[in-house]
Amino acid sequence: VLGVFGVLGVFGVWGSQQQISAWHDAMDNLADYGERAVMQKGEPLSQNELQAFALALRTKLSRSGDDEVAWMLLGRVAMSLNEFDMAQQSFDKALRMNPDNMQVLISYSQVLLLEGSEANMTRAAGMLSKVLKVEPTNLDAISLLALIAYERKDWPQAKAAFEVLLASMEKNDSRYSMISERIADIEKQMQTDGSVMPVTTTGAIAVTVDINTPPKHTQHTK
Repeated sequence: VLGVFGVLGVFGVWGSQQQISAWHDAMDNLADYGERAVMQKGEPLSQNELQAFALALRTKLSRSGDDEVAWMLLGRVAMSLNEFDMAQQSFDKALRMNPDNMQVLISYSQVLLLEGSEANMTRAAGMLSKVLKVEPTNLDAISLLALIAYERKDWPQAKAAFEVLLASMEKNDSRYSMISERIADIEKQMQTDGSVMPVTTTGAIAVTVDINTPPKHTQHTK
């Protein structure tokens, strides 16, 4: 029996040593890990590296105090680890430091949409609306708003947003055919529901502001 416990103890210590080593590597290479995790430069981080990176970021924050970029990175790493509560808490911290951080607002919106509730969808739409007031042609924000409108069966606004995305792509883009099919599907839904596409010549700005009006979307779901 003692031999068995001895072996388990060795494996436990070895596992801890591996984690400590990974943590040290992450602490020594925060910038490199950040580029690999967020900018997608080089080899993608493994699950163990992501966990070590999260721990290293927490260590940095505990030692150095609040840091907007570190909180943003921790939120994104937490998303990759499917730790959505940690992601939201991290993005909250970053937004307290800078409420106008567009990258955080978009990432936070993604987390809220993954949660899937109507309240979170409305909150995400509000964040994306804020982004588009500053960056009216931000395609990340437009694509997320297109998904919100589609989920709420707001066919005219979903169609308008997907058309903005389609117009921004080359025909050889791997996403082009998928979005074209989505627009065709929406048009069928509009014919079935008798929806009318609003006449507009103002382009992406008007489209995205319309999509981001939470009360209007809520009415569609009733």
